[in-house]
Amino acid sequence: MPRHQAGFSLVEMMIATVIGLLVLIGATQLYLTISRSQDRSEMLAERQQALTFGTESLMRDIRTARGALEVSDDGSELTLNGVRRSAYCPGNGTGDITLTYSREGDELVIDPVCLEGLDNTMSLISGISGFDVISGEDSHSVEITLTLSADDGAPAQPLTFVAVNRQQAMQSAMEKAPES
Repeated sequence: MPRHQAGFSLVEMMIATVIGLLVLIGATQLYLTISRSQDRSEMLAERQQALTFGTESLMRDIRTARGALEVSDDGSELTLNGVRRSAYCPGNGTGDITLTYSREGDELVIDPVCLEGLDNTMSLISGISGFDVISGEDSHSVEITLTLSADDGAPAQPLTFVAVNRQQAMQSAMEKAPES
């Protein structure tokens, strides 16, 4: 008497295996897409954080400099006179220093003059393709354009802002104010 066997045939097993592999391939593709998207989001967040820090540092130095704002003839450098020494040259005496912002390669760098002959150049922001400074109508303001480097097919993006030296602006306003 033949026994009736229960179970799947070879064809049914092959079809189930193919369907399972298709589902697995789809899930893997979804995982890779999400992973790449998350990596890109983290990279953009880090870049935005660095850009925010850099622009805030630049704005703070411009606002609080005690001396003149000097823009190079080609607009590629900004020199600030009378910047707090303690912020960039701790332990190297007292008083104010001269600070120069410029672009080197794809980085915005700061060069504080702490001691003659000593290179203290520091990178502030990386991933930029342009740093342009235009002196304002008055001697106490500048318009700055930072151009972010293009990446992954996205075009380079300029970020333009105006910074004003508070002390010089107040002094200028006081000089222009009518006497009572």
